[in-house]
Formats: sequence, structure tokens, C-alpha cells
Amino acid sequence: MTSSILKYVTENELIWKDLVIRSEIETIKLLNKNAQIEFENQNPKFSECISKFLEIREKAIKNSYSSFIFFDTKYETTETKRDDYIRKLAKKFNDKSGIKVTPYKWIRSRMAYRNAEPNAWIYKTLQEKKKLNLFKTCKTLVLVGCGMNPYSMFDIHKKYKHIKQIGIEIDPNIAKIGTDLVKYTAARNHINIVGMDGKDYDYGHLEQEDLVFVSCDVSTEKIIKRVIETSKAPIFICAPYEKTWLKNLVLSLKITKSSVGITSFADT
Repeated sequence: MTSSILKYVTENELIWKDLVIRSEIETIKLLNKNAQIEFENQNPKFSECISKFLEIREKAIKNSYSSFIFFDTKYETTETKRDDYIRKLAKKFNDKSGIKVTPYKWIRSRMAYRNAEPNAWIYKTLQEKKKLNLFKTCKTLVLVGCGMNPYSMFDIHKKYKHIKQIGIEIDPNIAKIGTDLVKYTAARNHINIVGMDGKDYDYGHLEQEDLVFVSCDVSTEKIIKRVIETSKAPIFICAPYEKTWLKNLVLSLKITKSSVGITSFADT
């Protein structure tokens, strides 16, 4: 590969990664906003209570107080304790009012699952290859680069509930967001988010009928080598592979593609 093509591939790969991250952040922001609205609609009295709690806490902080009184209880102003206090307030509110408060995280998680894009990238990849039958025999599916919103994995769970899915995400903070979104959904026992580098993951437990998908915003070479060396599962690049820069990237890695998926590296 010439230096000019390599530079072109690298630049476009970075641009695409940036677009993916920005898009995910905006999606999470919108999800949080909509979940907050739904939370307030479902729990109006409690939301009013929390708003008052946060308002008094904010005033205490501005006046440099280390604590404040709310509902005849003393609270510290430290941010690390805030969520714990809100949970305690929820219990106290439930005990006094008899109204069960639906936790915000439950609402956000279920909303992410409910509104997940249908026929997303994992499904679309095999659909375009006319290989949807592979989902029927697959027992374990791995997505490398699952991101902070595993919407494509939610989509697969809705369609193929027998499949156990593993999402791999190199950034631990992003992996935590993904884990939180999965935690309270119908897919919680079928999707596991792992915070680690895909090139270090052990794919040895995968069988020939299992599937590995690699997101387009992930550096693929070392991951593909790792999968091929440690497992029998076919690999698919889950990406807008019609883009010229990505085609060049695949060619530069000297990969041989079978009718099922990527199975081996070509001889150099």
C-alpha cells in the first residue's frame, strides 16, 4: 500500500471514529433527556421532592455549608453521596406516600431497549450477504467495539432470544455506560459487556456456528488475527464497507474472505 493511500485510509478511519463517538454521545444525551421526562411524568410527586432536595443542596453549597437539613434529616453536600441520598429519599417517600417510585435507571435502560434501531448493523451485515440463517444456529455472538449504546445487540436480542451476546469495549467508561443500559432490560441475562481490548480477548470458547462482528470504528488487524488464531468462528466487519477507504483498509490487511465471513489472512 502506498504512503498516500495509507494516509488516506488513516485519515478517513479517524474521521469515521470521531463521527461514531459524537453520534453515540448525542444519542445518550437524548436518551437521558427523554428518560428524565418519562421519569417525571411517572413520578411527579417524587420528582418535585427531588427537585426541592437538589435546590436546597445547591443553596447550601453556594453558602459554603458542608451539610443541610431536608425532611428533618441532615445531609452532607458531597457529590459522591448525592445518589445514595436520593435512593434513601425514594425509600422514605415510598414509606410515607405508599406510592412506588420507578427508578430513573430502569426507565432509561428500558427506553434504550424499546427504542433500539431495528435491523441495525449486526443484522444488516448478514442481511446484505443473504446469510441471515446463520443467526438461527448461532449460540454466542461477539461484537467488538459495542460502544456506549449497544442498540444493535438489543435488536438481535429482540429477533433471536436464544443467542448469548458479548460486547467488547476498550474504553472502561464507555463499557460501564453500556452495562448500565443493559442492566434493567429484558436482555440483561443475554448480553454481557466486557471492558477490554478486543485483541486481548480469548475467543477460544466460540464454536464454528458462532459469530464475531467487528465495528467499523475499531482497528481490525490485530483483532482479526486474534479471532482466527483462537477460535473457529467466522468474522464480519460490521461497517459501511461500501466506502472506498474501508475497502482499501481490508485489502491492505491481506485478508481472504470466504462466502461466510473472513476466515484467514492471505499469504504475503
